[in-house]
Amino acid sequence: MNRKAFLWIIPLGALLLYACAPEVNIELVDAKTMLENQVLGSYEELGEDVWMVSNVRVADGTAVPAGELVGIENLDEDKAAVLTAYLDSLYLSDEIRHLKHEGLVGETWNGLVEPTPAAFGDVYVGLLVYDENDNRQLIYERLSLVSTSVSLEEDPLNAVGEIFGQYHRERLQPGEYFFTADGAWIQVQ
Repeated sequence: MNRKAFLWIIPLGALLLYACAPEVNIELVDAKTMLENQVLGSYEELGEDVWMVSNVRVADGTAVPAGELVGIENLDEDKAAVLTAYLDSLYLSDEIRHLKHEGLVGETWNGLVEPTPAAFGDVYVGLLVYDENDNRQLIYERLSLVSTSVSLEEDPLNAVGEIFGQYHRERLQPGEYFFTADGAWIQVQ
């Protein structure tokens, strides 16, 4: 075989192999996304635990008489407090949603809610925001302890707060407000 023919065979063979090879898609997921998924997954588990506590009719293999539910009093104190905070937050969610829609309350970068300047001095809004933030803070503290990836962060509680800040920001409706880390209120378009 002559040398010119051989030089054509190599590129032609490489082109043929490239054309016949299956397409491989590689999607890189950064650590923050994995961290967010773990924290949000732990948050969803809290919701499942709330339903479990309120619906369980069997505890430790011993049947509980019909109509009697295993209550929150059978949990350790910290977990009971977090589940109570979760339920309280669910209870307040309609009112918080309404105040966000009215432009009186906004979400913040650190996962809490704050009264907007339009609600300055409104005692009712202030009390509602206080209660909601107290519930969220308790939930975030629990998540920062039970999520192993978060506990490796320099400031686990702040990391959880920022994840939920982004979570709540993504769910804002047009006209609602978000308070940024640099101190500015932004109205969602």
